[in-house]
Amino acid sequence: MESSGGFRITDECRHTAGRETATPFRRKLESLIPEATNPIVLDFDGVESPSSSFLDELLGRLAANLGRDAFQRRIRVVNMTDRIRRMSDVVIGQRLARNTRT
Repeated sequence: MESSGGFRITDECRHTAGRETATPFRRKLESLIPEATNPIVLDFDGVESPSSSFLDELLGRLAANLGRDAFQRRIRVVNMTDRIRRMSDVVIGQRLARNTRT
């Protein structure tokens, strides 16, 4: 983790065009979350056009695995454009809705 307590998406993932780069990063975060004393910061500075599958694999699955409340407490997302925030809200909402139906 960087000294700021967070991760720059552009440093952690080769690209944001699909699930394949999001999966190992999400797993890395999931291994760090139990030990983190502060929210983990995900910095989207420089991320222009992530695919919805990248956002779903990273944020949607994290939210589904942690649950909405824990996700909001344990993960802090910064420097996200309004467009990417709207896309993220959709994929997170879809994942959480799937969890409540199963």
